Amino acid sequence: MEPEDRADAPSRWHRCASRELVEETGIQVDHQVWLDGGERSTPAMFPVRYRTAFLLAQLPSGNDPAPPPASPENESMIWIEPGEAMDRYRAGAIQIPPPVLAILRAMTERPPLDLAAAAEQVRQVNALEEQAPRIEFVPGVWMLPVHSDTLPPATHTNVYMPAAERFVVIDPGSSRPGEIEKLLKVTGRLKESTGAEPMGVLLTHNHQDHTAGAAQVADALQVPVFAHPEAACPLPTEPLADGRPIDLGGMTLVPVLTPGHAEGHLAFHIPERNALVSGDLVSGLSTMVIPPEPGAMDRYLASLDLASSLGADRLLPSHGPPLSGKSLKITADHRLQREARILEALEQEGEGEAPIALISATAYADSPGAIRFLAERQTESHLLRLEAAGRVRRAGDRAGIWQLCRQAGQ
Repeated sequence: MEPEDRADAPSRWHRCASRELVEETGIQVDHQVWLDGGERSTPAMFPVRYRTAFLLAQLPSGNDPAPPPASPENESMIWIEPGEAMDRYRAGAIQIPPPVLAILRAMTERPPLDLAAAAEQVRQVNALEEQAPRIEFVPGVWMLPVHSDTLPPATHTNVYMPAAERFVVIDPGSSRPGEIEKLLKVTGRLKESTGAEPMGVLLTHNHQDHTAGAAQVADALQVPVFAHPEAACPLPTEPLADGRPIDLGGMTLVPVLTPGHAEGHLAFHIPERNALVSGDLVSGLSTMVIPPEPGAMDRYLASLDLASSLGADRLLPSHGPPLSGKSLKITADHRLQREARILEALEQEGEGEAPIALISATAYADSPGAIRFLAERQTESHLLRLEAAGRVRRAGDRAGIWQLCRQAGQ
């Protein structure tokens, strides 16, 4: 909204839409002709969310749709029929935001006869999507963020449902009745609209924010729960083998063992979509917590390298929005940069030694919003990795005090 939209007056959204349309396309539409198309809210896995009003209008006469008007606000612009847009999306040639995808799909399946019918169709689509959304960032991979008992800044766990002739549910991490009910509505819609049959519940690892609803969802769908044998899940599971493909009848999932954040952690590669359901390898909200256990940070960095070697261009993490494949290397580089800051923190001390709390405070000085407890755990994880490499050592029997090995004469 801008001052000229008169936010305190009726039709403010209509005036805003007309102004934005001119700015972004050069097309002028009288604010009085817009028709209401309902509302949508940004899914909960995004750190910034919007409540968006959808408005429709007839293209005014005299606006030749080829070529589109130039605008400095656009990188590129095309006019396209809904059906062609859907074909390009399925072929992986373009990306379409899920709310728009739902509207284009409906217009392709049931082309509206006129503007009033189109507006009513968009209202119905938005109403349905608010209740049981079909969220697809990758064709054929449905997802739903569910409110879970996870670590901040995350509040939700993303549940993924890759589907072809069969589908699986990955990481139903909430046992809250309302969240389970909504998830089962989505799986019911998936079955009805695609004909896919449920095959199993898959777990990336054993943390509560990934497993809490697994038993309930598996019982409702009458399917088993699968996990890697090393995951030590708190419920009965069938084993998933590293590298053994799971055939969904038109889509393949390949489990990839990626420990570090947790033992037996799996990511699921989807070769046909060049995508990776990455679990807690990376997050769209923050860095992942690596437990302060010997070898855990080394295993995590090796897992990032292994996942990166798959060449997936789209990552579907358990927390936060989708990421590009480059995020794996960016995450690995960030961890090594943090490790370098930990060494710098020790070098700044006169005796070359310091308690973890001080090392962490110095190493994370560039992240004032970091939770102190978690930052100290990550610092300890790196110190254990540096200890194994012979670069730091514990300062005698003084608990929590670390020193540089060169300062100790080693």
